[in-house]
Amino acid sequence: MNEPVTIEAELKVKGAVKSKDKYFILEAKTVPLNWGVGDVEFIGTRGSRLKISLGELHNCVEATLFFRVIGGTWPAGLQGHFAASTAESPIKKVSLIAFGGGDGESIRGDGNMTHLRHVVSVEESGELIVSVQAWRDGQALVDQEVRFKAKLSGRSFGSLRA
Repeated sequence: MNEPVTIEAELKVKGAVKSKDKYFILEAKTVPLNWGVGDVEFIGTRGSRLKISLGELHNCVEATLFFRVIGGTWPAGLQGHFAASTAESPIKKVSLIAFGGGDGESIRGDGNMTHLRHVVSVEESGELIVSVQAWRDGQALVDQEVRFKAKLSGRSFGSLRA
């Protein structure tokens, strides 16, 4: 089966009424099925970006990830990223949040991340790996991961310390 697939992306902020909705991304892209593992990126207004990573998973479940600073504030000048991968393909990481480096948008003034929620897929018999790497002035300070066994329902909790 080598027919192309069309992926449609819609990123909007809902208004009080439908006519007040604001669209940041409203686009469709066609991707050939034999294209393999890779990313499709949609770029919208005001620098908004939506990146979808494609790969082959059989019998998978979705995992919704939430990121929060639960104690204190995010250390000033700390750069790094949160990523997700599966135990089956630990090298193929999907970047979820990149922070620092002067972007000024990933970490809010209160120390919390602006992009708190992400959805990834993992094989139902597999394991999801969420990792954080952080550095300051080119020196590695944090390199940690937490692993979650896939579940058909319920919640799992884990902590990463930066």
